[in-house]
Amino acid sequence: MQKVKHLDYDHLNNCENEKVKAKLEMKEEKRFHVKQEENNRKSKTTHKDDYEREDVQNITDTEEKRRKLQDEVE
Repeated sequence: MQKVKHLDYDHLNNCENEKVKAKLEMKEEKRFHVKQEENNRKSKTTHKDDYEREDVQNITDTEEKRRKLQDEVE
């Protein structure tokens, strides 16, 4: 009977330890997730700005080529 009580005590103690470890892991994972989301948002903004800048440049290049070709035709 004493051995059963001892095993039960160990089991409950181990359960509590695992709960504490799990909470710490979840907090760490949450921090990582939030940080990753922030980085993704910053990256998205950077890529969007780059795309818009390149798009304007491509429009400008296309217009210049069109004018040159138009001048050659005339």
